[in-house]
Amino acid sequence: MARLDDIDTELKEKIALRIKALRMSTGKIQSAFAIDAEKDRQTINRWEGGRGISIYSINKFCKDIGIELWEFFRYREFLNFPEKDSNKDIIPLKENQ
Repeated sequence: MARLDDIDTELKEKIALRIKALRMSTGKIQSAFAIDAEKDRQTINRWEGGRGISIYSINKFCKDIGIELWEFFRYREFLNFPEKDSNKDIIPLKENQ
């Protein structure tokens, strides 16, 4: 498996922290949240540790807590996230699109 660069490592950590913060905002411990979300506690623990989460899992997590996927990433920790050189040709979305 390829090693993550610094930007990817930072993103992984921010996603894990966001998952934990959102889960905690429900007032549930990992095991109770896992039961309600029909997942096992180990899965939630892995996600909060920054392991084993895909964009599809993040989307399902968002549905479990009642937010949209875009709301997950519309968070101060993801604002002004450093860009990789490979993304420099991506055109940013305009407001009201």
